[in-house]
Amino acid sequence: MNTSLTNIYGRVMLVVFVMAVLTAIARAAFAAPAAVTPIDAIEQALARRLGGEAAVAVTGLETSVRAQQGLQALPEPGARAGQPVRFILMAGRKRVGVAVATVMVSGPHARAARAIARDEALTDADIEIVDDEWPSVALARLPVQDEIVGLKARRNIAAGEALTSAVLDVPPLVRSGDVVTVTATVGAVQVTGAATASSSGQRGDIIRVTPRPNGRPLRARITGQSTVEVVQ
Repeated sequence: MNTSLTNIYGRVMLVVFVMAVLTAIARAAFAAPAAVTPIDAIEQALARRLGGEAAVAVTGLETSVRAQQGLQALPEPGARAGQPVRFILMAGRKRVGVAVATVMVSGPHARAARAIARDEALTDADIEIVDDEWPSVALARLPVQDEIVGLKARRNIAAGEALTSAVLDVPPLVRSGDVVTVTATVGAVQVTGAATASSSGQRGDIIRVTPRPNGRPLRARITGQSTVEVVQ
């Protein structure tokens, strides 16, 4: 095969490869999303809320909702690990039903290495990290050791008690009126802008934000210091 034919063959193969890639991308883009079961929706919602190191197991599920595309679960306020929790099930913006399930959570978490008095500031020596099943605490991300050091106890804390925002004076990552960076993701497209927070909260909390300068209020999840992501 001479050089000219080799070059033509190479170009043809390149075109075939590019067309194959584009076809695969098109198929992925237009493929119907997989149906989501209520258990999947609950586990996905809690994974986002609790953080990557927390393992979630859903038991005792009671619901009449079947698997469907885009199913999402929203735990009601006051939800706690190890206890029955009521979830609102949504498909897009439409409420499709409710589910009640017991959620067991395990993974690394901090607890008091000794008894700590109210208003006492914690040091490294006051904290021990255990990798075990969570006690009956609120279904929210727990502060890690670096975030706990220097915080004050809101009340007397018993030795072995989980160190959460319920017992520690944890400053909010977002305060009402703060200008926050908001991220919205649709498929592979991600858009970032500025918004004003309408309430305060910690990581994982859902709050309302209003895109600047004159946007429509949106629901967003706090992801970090002055950062949020839009909740679909």
